[in-house]
Amino acid sequence: MEIVQSLLEKMGDLGKPGVKVMMTLFATILITCGKVNFTNLSRYSTLSEKTYRRQFHRQFDFAVFNAEVIKAATSIHHPMIAVMDCSFIAKSGKKTFGLDLFYNGSHNRVETGLEVSLVAIVDVETEISYALLAEQTFDQGFCPDLTRMDYYLHHLEITQPQLPKQVRYLAVDGAYAKEPFVTGVAALNLDVISKLRRDAGKAVE
Repeated sequence: MEIVQSLLEKMGDLGKPGVKVMMTLFATILITCGKVNFTNLSRYSTLSEKTYRRQFHRQFDFAVFNAEVIKAATSIHHPMIAVMDCSFIAKSGKKTFGLDLFYNGSHNRVETGLEVSLVAIVDVETEISYALLAEQTFDQGFCPDLTRMDYYLHHLEITQPQLPKQVRYLAVDGAYAKEPFVTGVAALNLDVISKLRRDAGKAVE
């Protein structure tokens, strides 16, 4: 935790109170039973629910922070690749932001719920992966002019500046192997490793 604290202080925009809240948050998440929400976090720590809510109204660049953690935990001499995938989150109700139809790989079908997209780094030498940035996928009605691939590509674009310098490849499953996504990844100076679909032919011509 000393490394985490030094990295938070290095970011410089939190101040001592903010660093204390984030340190408490990271430690409390590891011991909290049940859902990780403001109410439950306050039960397992010395901070109030109001304090957590107030801190979460502030901007925090997780990509920069996670990139620094990865830099401290890995060697620049190890080969690394970027990986990207989505996870389905079951959610009932009708008012939750981002609620839409998403593919649930556990059931091999499309279901109503939420989706989180993750870009991570894999140290090829140690075979250990490190999360870099997670983003919730917007529902299609939020911006109907953008496709899901547009959202995924945007997620990769905002993460790309924090990728380790030795990263040259992005590994994704076949769902991402579509021409606009593969072309967009190439524009970011990355090569895609994937099982190509029939409609990805234009990207490899």
